[in-house]
Amino acid sequence: MLADTSRAPLVELGGHPNVVLELANPVESHRRISDNRGRFSFTGIRPGRWTLEVVDGNLPTNAYFEKGKFDLELKPGGAQQVVLKVLPRKRRIQIVQAGKVLEETKPGERKKPVPPPLDYSQSASSRLNRVLQQFSRRR
Repeated sequence: MLADTSRAPLVELGGHPNVVLELANPVESHRRISDNRGRFSFTGIRPGRWTLEVVDGNLPTNAYFEKGKFDLELKPGGAQQVVLKVLPRKRRIQIVQAGKVLEETKPGERKKPVPPPLDYSQSASSRLNRVLQQFSRRR
């Protein structure tokens, strides 16, 4: 939230905590850290052109800010609200069974599930005999 000192500041609710933000122009700069609900506020800012930038997002490895830099024009007596969206980063996934890669997908790619490979180490007759033996023991 950016505002001049003539109005009470507004604060965005919700969000990611401990994000370091910098509001700067060619002459001065100000830094803030978002609170535990992801809120931040800059007050006492002079009218003019400013750039708001995420200096440190403090995000999990698989997340990123949709936009990390904003060019702003602050009017006298005005206020602006900025929303920083955090998005999940698409990851590559491998399905591994017994040391072999069954399937590999790349970010944004969707594939049908692959059934596990069949065990052909036993013949059909030996598997049938084993099942019959287990059945006869139960009687």
